[in-house]
Amino acid sequence: MRYSVYRIERARLIEALNMLGPGFDVRVPPHLETGESGPGENMVKTFMFPQPEVLFTFKKAPPTAEDVDLLREPSLPHTTTLLFGIRPCDARSIHLNGLAYEEDTYFWRRIEGAIIVGYLCKTVLSTCFCQRVGSGPDDTRYMDVVMMDVEGDHDALLLHGITEKGMIFLSQELGPLLIKCGGAKEEIEQGLGSRQYPKDTNTLDTLFSSDLMALYNAPFWDQLKDGCLNCGICTFRCPTCYCFDIQDE
Repeated sequence: MRYSVYRIERARLIEALNMLGPGFDVRVPPHLETGESGPGENMVKTFMFPQPEVLFTFKKAPPTAEDVDLLREPSLPHTTTLLFGIRPCDARSIHLNGLAYEEDTYFWRRIEGAIIVGYLCKTVLSTCFCQRVGSGPDDTRYMDVVMMDVEGDHDALLLHGITEKGMIFLSQELGPLLIKCGGAKEEIEQGLGSRQYPKDTNTLDTLFSSDLMALYNAPFWDQLKDGCLNCGICTFRCPTCYCFDIQDE
């Protein structure tokens, strides 16, 4: 594997993003502007499933010989979307949603035209269960660029280009503010290897081995149902849920 690894001062991160020209639609979690590490807004889901989205347009006038097609597909945006600083679980959610939208050209045009810069987690929260579903806080799959904290240096970040698209982005777009690392492969492996994540103690195994019908019929579902407004926000907030319909308005 080719390695393209750079360092950047944390204080210059927003400056680097502001250097990007009008050809980029930059989306970052709010906490990156302050340098804090924490949960961001649901920007990945709103990117995958914009509300609303124009699927087609049509003409009311009768078609001419040169224009026989009343339906028109919307023109593609002339910008590249940069999803910067998303967590490994969010990056994986794009892949999981793609399994259901395999033949959706609108979905894949957005995904294939985007650059995903993931930010590896330093800790595992008590509510996390990524390790139980085949992922983890250091899962680098489904990213174009991996961003991680530098061990022993809180003021710096490490940027590692994985895909060809990611390596080109680092070298051509952010190059002036980046410091190329020597011994890149060793630095990445050392940074990942020194991370000690606590064992996932969630009770999914217990859940799967229990009587699922008893859970299905549990009384607390009635309590939740009574307060439900059928707004659908729970569907949209879940990173991997794709239970949507399309309304032609």
